[in-house]
Amino acid sequence: MSSGYTATCAAEDMYEAWAWLAVLHIASHSGWTGRLENVAGPPPALKLRRGPGVIYSSTPFTYAVLTTSGTPTGEEKEVEVHLGIKIAGCSGIGHELDVVVVTRDGARRARAAKSHPGRRDVVLQLECKLFSGDLKLPLARQMVGLTVDCMLGARGHLMSRFSASPNFDALLGHYDVSAIYQAYPGQAGEASLLGRILRALEHHRLS
Repeated sequence: MSSGYTATCAAEDMYEAWAWLAVLHIASHSGWTGRLENVAGPPPALKLRRGPGVIYSSTPFTYAVLTTSGTPTGEEKEVEVHLGIKIAGCSGIGHELDVVVVTRDGARRARAAKSHPGRRDVVLQLECKLFSGDLKLPLARQMVGLTVDCMLGARGHLMSRFSASPNFDALLGHYDVSAIYQAYPGQAGEASLLGRILRALEHHRLS
């Protein structure tokens, strides 16, 4: 199945797509079943977002629906896995998230109201930064603002192929913002990324 990507797609887009697929991979090995959808129903071809958008867009784009019945009460739970949609923070401002897992109910409400899902609908967020060197302080400030306004806490993670400056780590650490360095296929952070995805899905399944 084609992704809709071409050989000229930016590396950053491919990095986000890899993180999106990592969520589906972990889900498929931890009791979740998945299917692909778009705004018109099951997609005839995979069409991944390459830029920011909204969940209620009428432009065809593909997202994944994950379902599990392995909950403490036996009831079924569903989530959606999206690329590049906006989430409403406490301020009411919409923030674009690179990869985000939201509850199915929250996604449906947002589409019906033509609004952004709320911060309480977020199960997992991954901010994907594929830079050519160590991460700089302005990005840390952005991550703190995003995490605080959306109150993501342990649900939100910055992931990068590279490491960061001491000041970068100090700022994120002060606000308990999670960062996963060397999160790239075959690198040391890949296992950490997969572990945090698993924990987020398990937490939601058991909550």
